[in-house]
Amino acid sequence: MPVIKETQTRFRKRSQLPNNGKVARHKVREIIQNQILDGKYVPGTRLNQARVAKNLNVSIGLVREALFELKASGLVKTIDNRGVFVAKLTLDVLRELYEVREIHEGLAARRCCGRVDSKQLATLVDMVEEIRAIAKTGNQKKASELDKGFHMKLIKLSGNETLKRLFETHQIAGKVVWSKVDPDDTYSTHMAILESIRKNLPDEAERLMREHIRNGFAGVEKFVQKEGIVFHWIG
Repeated sequence: MPVIKETQTRFRKRSQLPNNGKVARHKVREIIQNQILDGKYVPGTRLNQARVAKNLNVSIGLVREALFELKASGLVKTIDNRGVFVAKLTLDVLRELYEVREIHEGLAARRCCGRVDSKQLATLVDMVEEIRAIAKTGNQKKASELDKGFHMKLIKLSGNETLKRLFETHQIAGKVVWSKVDPDDTYSTHMAILESIRKNLPDEAERLMREHIRNGFAGVEKFVQKEGIVFHWIG
């Protein structure tokens, strides 16, 4: 079974919450997620909600809601009468996340057909061009950040707020380093998706996006089987 390699063990300053009153639930979720991925909370650790809330200077209610959302990503699990614990992230969990992501992003591509105007499409094309240009410089981290932005943009343009929330919840899948992807292959796939959207071909747009996500997991699976699960940060 592949193992998790902790490449970032220092607790990040960006994980600190300011003492300024109201804090969004998604921010608390993100910080707890980052603490888990940084190795602050290792698999098997019991997450005492009161203690976590005190450390983050937020209410127990916010922590409870954040942990509930993190259960959907597979990072934490609830054991009856015992509490909430950090789960062990495995290839099977990642596979499930990608399966869900395939459905969600396929739907987003479908919904973009007939909704995206020429100006928005031009912006998407510019993003695809930039992703390829940055990837060819060897800056995989920056290219990954831009790629995430491209997919998030399509989600937003789909006009479905539920898809947006689900996309954010399952972004744990995007923090796994996998083998290098050919920038030209990614570019061709992205452009094909956009062309289907431009031509208002929802079936084709959904098919291409789902295929794109499946191919992405194939790369992840190959890498994990060889190197184990390794986290890096893509924003």
